[in-house]
Amino acid sequence: MNSETRMIKVGPAGRYNHYYNSPQPFDLKGHKEISQIFVSGGDNGIASIQFQYVANGKYELSGQYGFAGNTNQFHTIELNHPAEYITGVDGLYTDDYIKTITFTTNIQKYGPFGITNANLQRNFHNPRLFTYNLGKSSQFGGFHGTYTSNALSSIGFYLSVKTTPPNSASKIPKKETHVTA
Repeated sequence: MNSETRMIKVGPAGRYNHYYNSPQPFDLKGHKEISQIFVSGGDNGIASIQFQYVANGKYELSGQYGFAGNTNQFHTIELNHPAEYITGVDGLYTDDYIKTITFTTNIQKYGPFGITNANLQRNFHNPRLFTYNLGKSSQFGGFHGTYTSNALSSIGFYLSVKTTPPNSASKIPKKETHVTA
């Protein structure tokens, strides 16, 4: 079984069944080597998201998922690929769109992006937090979600299942105890 078939699909968090603006799906399963993330924000929260990843030794750019017009926020997250990789995603969504998003890597956090003003957040209808923690090792396997012509509706990810058992020669760390005299 190859590593791409040994993935767990997690999520998405957010709204993916609009009654008025049919969401479009995106699926980047297997595109785990993210080098940049482009986040646009607007009045609806996360207006759009786009990813640059490495495929077959070259940089590739995903589609733009969400609103393609002018926005009042734009953020470029540059990961130190391949040493830096995604270990978590969290944020806030409402009945319509992803309002805020934060990306965590093995090195640092990026964000939050979107509507971060607490006074504006008080006006959200039915806000819900989401937190996806992928652990410490590089198990991220790609993003998936939905979007409309207005904004990002939902986001989830793939988790690559570990396929190699730990080395039996590796030592289990022991908790140190300090005795004071």
